Amino acid sequence: MARRRKRKKKKALLGSVLKYEIYGILLITFSVIALSGEAAVGRSLSSLAAYLFGRFYFVLPLIGMYYGLMVMIYRKWPSNWSSRHSGVLLLVFSLCLMSSISAMEQKLGPVSMLHPGNVMSQTQKDLAGALSPAANDGGVYMLGKDISGGYVGGLEFAVLLWLFGTLGAKLLMIVMLAISFMLVTNLSYIELFGLLRTRAVKLAEGIRHRAANRPQAVPVSGRGRPKKGQEEPDEEEEDEEMEAALPNRKAPQFFERLMQRKTPRSEADALPESDEEYGDVEHKNVPIISGIPSHSDWSGPDEDHDFDSGELEPVTPIIRDFFEHIRAEGLSDEDREDWSEFSPTARSSVKPDDAQSLTEAAEGIVSEEDGIIAEASTGTEGEAGGDIPPAPKPAPPPKPYKLPPFRLLSKPNNGGKAGDQNDYMQTARKLEATLESFGVRAKVLEVVRGPAVTRYEIQPDIGVKVSRIVNLTDDIALALAAKDIRMEAPIPGKSAIGIEVPNPEVSLVTMREVMETQIFQEAEARLTIAFGRDISGQTIIGNLAKMPHLLVAGATGSGKSVCINGIITSILYKAKPDEVKFLMVDPKMVELNVYNGIPHLMAPVVTDPKRASLALKKIVVEMEKRYELFSKSGTRNVEGYNLLMKDNPEAVLPYIVVIVDELADLMMVAANDVEDAICRLAQMARAAGIHLIIATQRPSVDVITGVIKANIPSRIAFGVSSQVDSRTILDMAGAEKLLGRGDMLFMPMGSSKPVRVQGAFMSDAEVEAIVHYVSSQGEAEYDESIVPEVDDAAAETEQPQDELYEQAVQIVLEAKQASVSLLQRRMRVGYTRAARLIDSMEARGVIGPYEGSKPREVLISLEQYQQSRISS
Repeated sequence: MARRRKRKKKKALLGSVLKYEIYGILLITFSVIALSGEAAVGRSLSSLAAYLFGRFYFVLPLIGMYYGLMVMIYRKWPSNWSSRHSGVLLLVFSLCLMSSISAMEQKLGPVSMLHPGNVMSQTQKDLAGALSPAANDGGVYMLGKDISGGYVGGLEFAVLLWLFGTLGAKLLMIVMLAISFMLVTNLSYIELFGLLRTRAVKLAEGIRHRAANRPQAVPVSGRGRPKKGQEEPDEEEEDEEMEAALPNRKAPQFFERLMQRKTPRSEADALPESDEEYGDVEHKNVPIISGIPSHSDWSGPDEDHDFDSGELEPVTPIIRDFFEHIRAEGLSDEDREDWSEFSPTARSSVKPDDAQSLTEAAEGIVSEEDGIIAEASTGTEGEAGGDIPPAPKPAPPPKPYKLPPFRLLSKPNNGGKAGDQNDYMQTARKLEATLESFGVRAKVLEVVRGPAVTRYEIQPDIGVKVSRIVNLTDDIALALAAKDIRMEAPIPGKSAIGIEVPNPEVSLVTMREVMETQIFQEAEARLTIAFGRDISGQTIIGNLAKMPHLLVAGATGSGKSVCINGIITSILYKAKPDEVKFLMVDPKMVELNVYNGIPHLMAPVVTDPKRASLALKKIVVEMEKRYELFSKSGTRNVEGYNLLMKDNPEAVLPYIVVIVDELADLMMVAANDVEDAICRLAQMARAAGIHLIIATQRPSVDVITGVIKANIPSRIAFGVSSQVDSRTILDMAGAEKLLGRGDMLFMPMGSSKPVRVQGAFMSDAEVEAIVHYVSSQGEAEYDESIVPEVDDAAAETEQPQDELYEQAVQIVLEAKQASVSLLQRRMRVGYTRAARLIDSMEARGVIGPYEGSKPREVLISLEQYQQSRISS
């Protein structure tokens, strides 16, 4: 029974498949017979087509053959109608109308004879005479027949003649031809004319350039030397200039195009006419209009979407460059002139400043201010001149603190030339073709080039799961020949999936260009931090007071220390020493030592891990003191307290920023004390105006514990070595695919997904110049209570020695093993005392550390211990 059922199913399936091929073959056969016009059936079919379309009768057989092929291929009847079908139908109607107009003007004579009744009667007369059986001469049936445009063309001409007259009918015929051409080819006349105009201008410029550089007749002795100031034209560059792709399909209004030359274009609504102008325009909320692929190399299924309702029409993606935001961001009037020196168009001519020039600039600014003050004092002495002895000079008032100028930072030195749009278009088409090959239909909506990566925003077709595209990450990287790609599925706030492909060259984002933007200069918060630029080129800044704490993690060389320097510099450019204080902990002893001496420091940079844990405890004490002040004054946070004490400047509390550059080293030395202090500060210090910035290069669970993560919601992740480390920092994967050199994921408090940012770069020379300028305006006033000279931990080690210590050492050295239970049995003491003796022996290097169930290792012999006692 089962076999019979299988055979029946196979036969039914075979029959359903074969019937469409049979239908297709029959349709093609009758179409060929109709096209040939032979015998009774062929003549009847040809006559039927000729009565409809006149001399364009062959259109119906061709359509029949086309539909027959489609039925055989897709095994179903075509049911979908597309714009291309409308274009073909409109083209046939316009050709029939043109043929009827031409024939009627020849046969009916003057314009006065042309009216609908005459047109229809003449059409019927021509068709009846030409297609009658008696008119067949034995040759090719339809050859030489005078049948104009058939009943379709005659009816069209009659209706248009009645409604619009002869001139209107001819004009509408031309319009129908033009529209049908647009629908069939999917081309825009504006784009076509713009392309021809661009190529004509470039061709004229190339001819003019070659004519200007054509070598003139020179004496024989000078033939081998080119004339000074003359350059041979680079033919490769000229060939590249001649290659221009179609501009993006944004289809502006006709009158907008017409008025573009008469009225100045704003950056928001102007559309570029060439690729060079495209980078100067910022596009926001631009409608996306479907169009053909811009690159001629793309060849894909062209007719398939006509019969499949789910097929996506090809869309030309919008291409955006992050330099659009750099050019469009507004600056203050004071810095606009200075910005013009290193704008993206002039960057190539600017050379990077070295350490000596930056330091000299800082010294020159300070000496210039001192000279102005000295000159003012000598002027007052000269005015009091004469024989009267000068009065003793009063103590000069303290100079007001001045924030550092932007001149101390290096100007951007690379123009970061915008990428080739043709390359992006090719990659977009390749991406669509790759997804199509795996059965995933999607289209690229937008291409956004960032400093380090280019994001291709793709929109999957209805019914395509996001997970199917995410699982193709490695296949897409192989198809695009990319080192590694990262997917953002979906992009927050968009119905699209972001595929981030690394750029061939990383564009450097400098701290100066980020800090000179209007968004940073207008920020009023004293703890404003400049991080860098995102993929679209927007400046990313943050307010540390609202974060309120920050965790920075990343492998060695990923840009973590540069980020810390950028955070400190941002605050130095915003806050005076009486507004913000720093406590810096640097166990590596090389990163933050340069800041010693600036007036913003509460204490010298702490480098000893044990002293660092003590300093954090002192900050906790300072936090508790501030809460007592808030309680007595009836305020809730440091802002309210400072507002209450604005008439008493000495009572105003500054913000305190605690920076720990390497948490892993501190956790190895004093894990419990450091973790307790950090957790208390992270939980309570925000309202007291104390904020933590913790950096580590080993983002493991034993360093960044769950308690620390729970209380530090804002995180920055640089490149890490594994997905586990990324999950430790961000609670999600992604940081393991970062490129390094400042490429980071920034997740502020309250954000569901991180933002990819290219961090602002600062060189050591810039840091030294800023430190020199800041420290030259005042001396640091350290608070000795924060980090005392004598460490409390040292006093704890000088506690009195247990009287049983020598006996315990003797027992351990004789037994050659150490454990608490051994001392309890041999010495008959309690567990607490035996454990203290074991700890004392470990501190003095007699035995090794605790190793679980194994006994402790004895590090010295009995003879060595006795010799050390004699020598001491």
